[in-house]
Amino acid sequence: MTRPEPRPAPAPAPGQRGGAQPRAVFPGSADFGPYAFRRGAAHVVRYLNPTANKPLHLGHLRNIALGTAIAGSMRALGIDAVRHCVIEDTGRWMCEAMAAFAELKRAGTADAAVHGHRKPDQFVGAIYARHRRALREARAGAAAAGPGYDVRDDAADDLQRALLDGAREARALRDEVKALALAGQQATLRRLGATFDHCDYESVEDVLLADFVGDGLRAGIFAANADGEVVYANSSRLLMRMVNRLGLYEESARLLCYLRRRLRDWPPDCVNVIVAGSEWKGWMDFYPEILARFGIVHARAMYAHAFYGMVRLDGRKMASSAGPGVLVDDLLDELADSGLAQTIAGECGLFSDAVAATAVKAFLLAVPRVRAIDYAEHRVKDPASNRGWAVARAWGRCRGSDATVAPGALEALREALTRLSFERAVAMAGRLADRVLAGEASADEAAAFVALTKALGLAPEHSDFAYAAAPPLPAALDPPAVDGSRDRMVSS
Repeated sequence: MTRPEPRPAPAPAPGQRGGAQPRAVFPGSADFGPYAFRRGAAHVVRYLNPTANKPLHLGHLRNIALGTAIAGSMRALGIDAVRHCVIEDTGRWMCEAMAAFAELKRAGTADAAVHGHRKPDQFVGAIYARHRRALREARAGAAAAGPGYDVRDDAADDLQRALLDGAREARALRDEVKALALAGQQATLRRLGATFDHCDYESVEDVLLADFVGDGLRAGIFAANADGEVVYANSSRLLMRMVNRLGLYEESARLLCYLRRRLRDWPPDCVNVIVAGSEWKGWMDFYPEILARFGIVHARAMYAHAFYGMVRLDGRKMASSAGPGVLVDDLLDELADSGLAQTIAGECGLFSDAVAATAVKAFLLAVPRVRAIDYAEHRVKDPASNRGWAVARAWGRCRGSDATVAPGALEALREALTRLSFERAVAMAGRLADRVLAGEASADEAAAFVALTKALGLAPEHSDFAYAAAPPLPAALDPPAVDGSRDRMVSS
């Protein structure tokens, strides 16, 4: 999940004073729980939420590992859980990738450029990052463009206008770029054994944004300022921009439009579990307050936020606009080619990259959720510090066992869910794996190991995931779609 880039706060609306960018201390007491999951209530676990303009990197992988473990643990405990993602396929960053692709098409080099990359998502991410670098170089020494998204009035902004107007050519270009990016992403998710039950596309909101912002202005929830922006000032006078000075909608407007559409028709006992990086904490504090002013007074009670510490490389957050960081595919290749993965795969009849996926997911889940992770490849590869290797090897030896979750494993999953943190459950899986590998595990222990490994999403298996096979949420949780608003889904 991405957020607006940190910038100075916009000019205040008439009669209001400005405020700073929202910053939340992390971790805080609320991040440690406990959270009581309710049997009989519907739970929607929303994670990954990819942008359709880049490949998946290690920061995404921590999100995937946490979301998968939350949903899997809930199901193992008999709690209804829907695995859900919202694909960000519109807005400034998507349009920058589209603008870069359009330049290649005009030059007649698009096809050759696509085939010059190993995977289509890596191609899209490369041209997006190159486009961003060119923008930064062109504006070196110039004044900041403004808060939130960049406001440039360039080709990407022209494409945003065209998409909002429903221009066929712009929509076709988006479909083409999106198909490339998502096809590559879903190939990565298959290697990880990851899957989703349902997905939504943020572009659906394009046709609803004008009504949403208009309703907010008429109700006095939003206000226009002298620069032509539409902003919201919260109770602490911190400002969130909905519409920039070009009349283009910000990410905050699209997310709130989506949430209003979803939540006003959902039953009050439906719980949304949102897995997001700690950088989102300050922004998400706005949302329940805004939604309450739109009449959705139970919004805060419907949300359980699973914020987590960021994954850092060389002390900095990974950002696809600045460079690829550590790509999930590259990491899986590196680990799968190691002697340890090859040995385990050969012994157990497994795919070596599925073994690698188990190792890296276990490594990420073994770190408390509220802590940042400084990525160190040698620690991931070391079986003494990463119990994922033992889990993969033990899985190969007893995966045929009945998956009956013993009381001790059930208690570990309950405890993990109350904190939305899985390091103790992973430690238990590691201890059970050691007993399996030593030939000391009872049948009950072997069954508990299998059940725990599956619940945590650590089983070294490929999936057959495709975004197209994860349709929008079922009718019970899905308001009627606006005619013509839903983009074509990507085929596998």
